[in-house]
Amino acid sequence: VLFRSLGGLALLAIGSLAVVGTAIYLYSSIFGSHAPLEDGLIVGPSTLIVDGFTAMYSVPTDSGVLLIDAGMDAEGKALQAALATQGFTLDDVLAVFLTHGHGDHIAAIPLLNAPIYALSAESDLVAGTVASDSLVGGMVGAAPTGIEVTFPVEDGTKVTVDGVEVQLLAIPGHTPGSAAIVITDTVFIGDSGNAHKDGSVHGATGIFSEDLDLNHAQLTGLTARLPPEVSTVAFGHTAPTTVDALGAFRGD
Repeated sequence: VLFRSLGGLALLAIGSLAVVGTAIYLYSSIFGSHAPLEDGLIVGPSTLIVDGFTAMYSVPTDSGVLLIDAGMDAEGKALQAALATQGFTLDDVLAVFLTHGHGDHIAAIPLLNAPIYALSAESDLVAGTVASDSLVGGMVGAAPTGIEVTFPVEDGTKVTVDGVEVQLLAIPGHTPGSAAIVITDTVFIGDSGNAHKDGSVHGATGIFSEDLDLNHAQLTGLTARLPPEVSTVAFGHTAPTTVDALGAFRGD
């Protein structure tokens, strides 16, 4: 009995190590080459806020602050700490603009008394009434969030909030309503792309994305749609890079 018990424990330990090893391999293969996020980095008109493995961006206005995405922490600890450093509180957030509706980009929204802007094609995913049509999304399924997009907008819409002009461009592929958000000299594209450590731009991560071919096509054509003053590309999980690197994207 003792030997059987020890054998069972050994098999359990081996199984656990295999799971851990697989997780480490997947993380390394997916994220290992990514340029790491740097909390507090100034990115064009914004400040990068690191929330776990996700980026948010705060953009000061005449009397408050705008947010690009809302992080992965429902308690908003990183967000509140970063805003305090910048002289703001949650009450100073005047609007949130979403690159897409995955849970690691919308978690702190219930803490905010601010309107939510997103492309209309993303509204159901933000609300959690549909599941993402990706490998991971199919395993997780739909999960209602109670979050409603206040202002669902269409491709190319420009919005001015407290003196800051924001444009939303449709770049579907990662999700149906993924957006490129343009503010002054920077375009924020969320998880529709990633920067590697050499500064090169790569497409969305496959297991979290719905249509990689469409995603790649959108990235390939994005620079032609951007205002000439845009020089920086910011991402949801990696450090920013240059618009020239985006222009060199070739569908990998």
